[in-house]
Amino acid sequence: MIVPVVGTTPGARYGHTIAFSKPFLMVFGGNTGNQAVNDVWTLNVEKSPHFWTKLECEGEQPPVRVYHSSALCTSGTANGMIVIFGGRTQDQSALNDSWGLRRHRNKTWDWVSKASNFFLICIRFARHIELTPPRPCQDINTLLCFWDLTCSLLEAEPTPLERQFL
Repeated sequence: MIVPVVGTTPGARYGHTIAFSKPFLMVFGGNTGNQAVNDVWTLNVEKSPHFWTKLECEGEQPPVRVYHSSALCTSGTANGMIVIFGGRTQDQSALNDSWGLRRHRNKTWDWVSKASNFFLICIRFARHIELTPPRPCQDINTLLCFWDLTCSLLEAEPTPLERQFL
């Protein structure tokens, strides 16, 4: 499906992430071919004509990054927040931090830094889940929403590996 877009766009880039937070398609970070960036662009897919808007977020911002991960939390205290983790800086240094992008009722956006002590790095392999915590977990319910958008792990009984972080 081709969606005609008018106006300024995020432009060509690589190493970025795209997440969907109804009604917005959101692009974060990546490299424009000249430099790594930490900008956020939204496209409201429910309103026509379709146009990209660059978000101007208040307060502290995550550092520029490429090849990071992002996901929309769909439950728990971070419900509706887009969470990003890791990636690489402009000079290819590895990042080990987590940030959450949240939208307020007044339609403003801001970033919340969790500095890697809040989220687990979670990798799902079919029926096997491997947890690799960067530091001790403080809120397992928020963490579980981060790793899997399709599996209802919040309702499942914690595994012995997960229990050590509760």
